[in-house]
Amino acid sequence: MSRRDFFKVPQDLKERYELGPDNKPRAKDGLDRPYIDAGSRLETNSNSPEMAKDFVRIAESRGWSELRVSGSEQFRSEVWKEATSRGLDVKGYQASELDKKEAAERAGNAAPRVIRPEQQDKDTKARSKRRWQRTRGSLQVHVCR
Repeated sequence: MSRRDFFKVPQDLKERYELGPDNKPRAKDGLDRPYIDAGSRLETNSNSPEMAKDFVRIAESRGWSELRVSGSEQFRSEVWKEATSRGLDVKGYQASELDKKEAAERAGNAAPRVIRPEQQDKDTKARSKRRWQRTRGSLQVHVCR
């Protein structure tokens, strides 16, 4: 990972936060130092769900696949739900059944939406089936006795 990727932040978050004179992120809405970015560690005093989501998005943009979370129960829960819904592993929090359900709902909301006709005419179905049969591999099994 290059040094540039080490401090990578999604564009919309770059627009929400700015670097202060001490080169630390500051919220553009006036909040002082909403988080500390050490490159390999993110730290905040906030328990807000928005900050937890922002942290997960930053981690994801940096290519982190496993997170270790600490802090309040509320913060760890929110990080777990957001990260799990995005396919990241989280250590440091034991999820409840409600957390698991909410993470699954979030993941479902992020899934691509697909529409197709309910009924296809018989010719279209037959062409589609023939095309599938031509492109799939075949496996032959010989039984020797």
